[in-house]
Amino acid sequence: AAVEAYNQALTIDPDAWEAWINLSDIHSIRGEDDLALTYLERAYDAMGRVYDDQTVLVRPWYSPMGLMIVRDHAARSDPVTAEFWYRRVLYWDPYNREALSELAELLRANGDAPSAEALCAEGIARIGDATLCDGP
Repeated sequence: AAVEAYNQALTIDPDAWEAWINLSDIHSIRGEDDLALTYLERAYDAMGRVYDDQTVLVRPWYSPMGLMIVRDHAARSDPVTAEFWYRRVLYWDPYNREALSELAELLRANGDAPSAEALCAEGIARIGDATLCDGP
């Protein structure tokens, strides 16, 4: 019944990002991980579309949700999509320490140390923390 209600809500308002999140949760609980990730991505997209009108509601969720999506793609051994999502998070939140350091780690792991070092240097200059890319 909940899935039907959320789908009905999304028919009325496709930018109802909360409904997308709830659908993602339901499918995750059911073990439908691909569908859960797809709905989480749709929630993120909807949040982007309503960001200007709902900044106070969206801002606290936006980067953490983007990082959830990133980590899901990384766990699926999909570094290309993970990098894409890291860069999406950083577009909106260029001071996000987790996204900067994790993207640098991903770049290094995939053999692109020069890009990782450039990202770290840029992040250190932006944030002012020389330990940004030192790892956990």
